[in-house]
Amino acid sequence: MTAATEPPTVTCWWACLHSADIRLKTLLRPADSTRIQQFTQPSDRGRRMVAQVLVDALAPDSTRLCPECASRSHGAVVARSRFVSVSHARSLVVVAVSDWPVGIDVDHAGDIRGTTGATNPHLWTRREAVVKLRGIRDATATLACAGVSVCPWPQHAVATAGQVATTDLVIPAGRGTGRYAASVAWPTSGTTPAHSSMTVVHRDGDRLIARLLGKQQTAP
Repeated sequence: MTAATEPPTVTCWWACLHSADIRLKTLLRPADSTRIQQFTQPSDRGRRMVAQVLVDALAPDSTRLCPECASRSHGAVVARSRFVSVSHARSLVVVAVSDWPVGIDVDHAGDIRGTTGATNPHLWTRREAVVKLRGIRDATATLACAGVSVCPWPQHAVATAGQVATTDLVIPAGRGTGRYAASVAWPTSGTTPAHSSMTVVHRDGDRLIARLLGKQQTAP
């Protein structure tokens, strides 16, 4: 668990669309495979397949739950062991995991023109990261009401925008730096302890996927 005197850590696992090897389908759970196949565009299926394989590797006990309709076939990723947030845009996928509630968003600058982030893409990704954070909270609360044990959400967290902090991420080199913007959000008040900062660690999701495929090939 995170020490009270230290800021929480969020680990961001970055992967690219080129990791969407068709062999990843064999690593998916049937429900996730069915959900992903519903998307008509190959790039949409590829991004979601890469993201889901990373989620399953990093939080094997995770499930999905829609905070609006309570469906478990889509919606926010929730896990018993840790908090998870997922985002993807064009050729980039990121999965954030933490012992502390977190939301993450990544977008391509070309896709947010004409929005509130037209002049500064991070204005958009900060907003979306907060939306992701709130979605995890709502889904976690719904699961708890359903009697499913999940990672605890501190009471009254994220009641207002003033109780949330965001930070902009420096996307790792070689992954479209300059073309993408990304931000993370976390609750800063209404929680015990309260944290005004968060430590960000970047990891290579493509390498993790390659290892998973290697293990699959060597399995008897």
